[in-house]
Amino acid sequence: MEIFSKYGGRVQSVDEAAQVLEGDWNYMRTVLLEFPSEEQATAWYHSPEYQSLAEHRVAASDANIVLIKGS
Repeated sequence: MEIFSKYGGRVQSVDEAAQVLEGDWNYMRTVLLEFPSEEQATAWYHSPEYQSLAEHRVAASDANIVLIKGS
């Protein structure tokens, strides 16, 4: 959580059983993060702190990570 806070991030949702209304969603967990800006989101993602943690995520799981713009 410290890494998210440092870049202004917030965890909006963590869902272990997303309800699929249409199409395929073959994932066990969905996590939605929010950042004040695209710049802060990419700074967080590329930060040494997050990349150090991401090594463990990559070794333990398959993931898709996307950046989407809010309204």
